[in-house]
Amino acid sequence: GDVKFGEKAVPLTGYWTNHAFLSVFTFPLLAGNPATALKEPFSLVLTQSAASKIFGNETALGKTVLFNNDKEYTVTGILQDLPTFSHMKFDILASISTFPIVHPDRVKGEEAWDNVWSHWTYVNIPDESQLEAFQENLNKLSAKEDPTVKNTHIELALQPLDKIMLGESMGNEIGPTVGTTMLWIFLALCIIVILSACFNYTNLSIARSLRRSKEVGIRKVIGAVRSHVIAQFTTEAIILSLLSLVAAFILFLLVKPHFISIEPELQKVLVLDISPLLIVSFIVFAIFIGFMAGIFPALFFARLNTISVLKNSSQKLFSKVTMRKALIVFQYTISLMLI
Repeated sequence: GDVKFGEKAVPLTGYWTNHAFLSVFTFPLLAGNPATALKEPFSLVLTQSAASKIFGNETALGKTVLFNNDKEYTVTGILQDLPTFSHMKFDILASISTFPIVHPDRVKGEEAWDNVWSHWTYVNIPDESQLEAFQENLNKLSAKEDPTVKNTHIELALQPLDKIMLGESMGNEIGPTVGTTMLWIFLALCIIVILSACFNYTNLSIARSLRRSKEVGIRKVIGAVRSHVIAQFTTEAIILSLLSLVAAFILFLLVKPHFISIEPELQKVLVLDISPLLIVSFIVFAIFIGFMAGIFPALFFARLNTISVLKNSSQKLFSKVTMRKALIVFQYTISLMLI
């Protein structure tokens, strides 16, 4: 609804909630007492951005505003802006003790058994051993649904807070969620794109390596064995892959500010959380890609005898590589699928 202060009216979205909200959740309260901010009727808690829109640089705490041109409410708390990836999206919280006062005719309907579309319940269960018993009680409660309400069947289930955004989708979500199905779709698309890039890199690596047929032949003449050829090609490919990883990281740091300057909100999304696990994962991935790109030409040259390598031109060798042809076909197939 609209929150009005003086002549300024700002449209905001929010929820009715009880005073336990600020103790159950860890959203930091920048001003006000979390234990009492939502306890009394006609009390409001605003997010930092909402308070700035309404009051500018003035102190918001303790100010009185008009909500929906109806009743006056007192600002009893200022909440730090919500995290970008929070499943909750709101600008304002109002004490639910106000609701029966301003909407006495709607209380019965809001508390009706079949009205499950405007309420969300969060419970804090510190002991995980109690979860099973709690779920059993929910099942018993579901079994007591009002038989006079037709075409209504309600099942109540617990869902961990950290599973809401990326977990199984449930009815009447409080906000937009990704869900497991969409997550798997995105994962599949990412794998397809990465595989296409990997195959392209492998194909280019094979093409580059075939131009070194004379070098391999000479190395074999002077005594290089199969293992030496394989080690040379794979080592070079891995080093090149690691250097590419470093170049990609530097390019990301250079390009990132330009994207953010176009849309400042991207600053909240393009967050690079560099952890030891992330670094190790990228290094292992780069080594794997380098190995795959180097092992195919290495095995191809290693199995050829010296005379064949020196006699045939790189163009003739190029046409014999079945793996390269397969990679090209697979890459075109992936491209057509994405298009």
